[in-house]
Amino acid sequence: MAKFSVVLLASALAAPPVLAQPPDDPRAPIENALRQPTQFAFDATPLAEAMSFLEDKHRIPVFIDVHALAAAGMRTDQPVMEAADGVTLAEALDQILTPHRLAYFVKNDVLFVTTEAFARQIAEVRVYRVADHVSVDELPEDLMSQAAPDTWYTAEGWGRAFIVPPKSLVVVQNPLVHRQIAQRFSESLRLIYPTSRPTVDVPGLTDVTKHLRIPARMEFIETPLPDVAAFISHKHKVAVSAGDFSNVVITSNLGRIRLGNALTLMLRPRGLTWIVDDGVITAVTHQTADRTLTNATYPIQDLAQGDAIEPLQRIIESAVALVTWSDADRAALQVTEDGALEVRQSFPVHQEISALLSDLRRAAEK
Repeated sequence: MAKFSVVLLASALAAPPVLAQPPDDPRAPIENALRQPTQFAFDATPLAEAMSFLEDKHRIPVFIDVHALAAAGMRTDQPVMEAADGVTLAEALDQILTPHRLAYFVKNDVLFVTTEAFARQIAEVRVYRVADHVSVDELPEDLMSQAAPDTWYTAEGWGRAFIVPPKSLVVVQNPLVHRQIAQRFSESLRLIYPTSRPTVDVPGLTDVTKHLRIPARMEFIETPLPDVAAFISHKHKVAVSAGDFSNVVITSNLGRIRLGNALTLMLRPRGLTWIVDDGVITAVTHQTADRTLTNATYPIQDLAQGDAIEPLQRIIESAVALVTWSDADRAALQVTEDGALEVRQSFPVHQEISALLSDLRRAAEK
């Protein structure tokens, strides 16, 4: 029998309801569109044009991850030879993208199109609610045997799952496996709709991060990054810096998506990301983002107290950026005297921790 990574969080959380997708969430129209029928006939149509057609037809934002495509030696003008009539948009996208070793998922308020290889590297932490008629103890083995068995840590992969009593699972998997879980376990599991990582509040930085949820439009053509930063600073009343990248130019055509997501997507083609440093949203490399550590205190008394704190701590260390906790001289997580978590980590990891705790709180709502 395959082993299963289990951590029991022994707290008196009330059984959470199944939480519906918030109707005002920018991701809702995309998820709805994926369930709708579509129609098209592409005859050697460049991939970028095909995605633009579907974007206009279904009125949803589509982002092609040119950074990942270029790294894989792929182009956005590769021809698409496909037709569809009456199938759902989700099925049609698989039909278009799979032959080219591409994949899609909803990320950063857009329909994100990237390579299959990159999609399988992304670790997404999601909270699932187990149906009342399903035994939590029996579900893990079924999950790992039916949803991409080779991607779990018990085999050749890194996927993990953690039981949170009474009836919840925290699952770490790539977005393609999460889609399999949603399809194959629709009668057993319901997703607690995940908090958007780039727009979540991080303790101690809420004066800045509150701006990240504001809808933004990013339309730039070969614009120097310092000018882009100045425009955003003026329009959204928040400090933004180009950092060390004054020579970088930005071309972007992003509709009204939340500012945190817009920044992430706008910088990605240049191999950059952003962090909050001394109250300023600053463009940095991914390596710098991972190396720059800050402290944050997370009140968790509403989620766990006493003996239940250690299991929650273990879930965070195992589910969120697992490999980053091994360097004791850098990352750290400890419990304070009043039962809070004191965490020293990079800004991206702080975002993941904040989002996970937010999802667990929503799961605990009556």
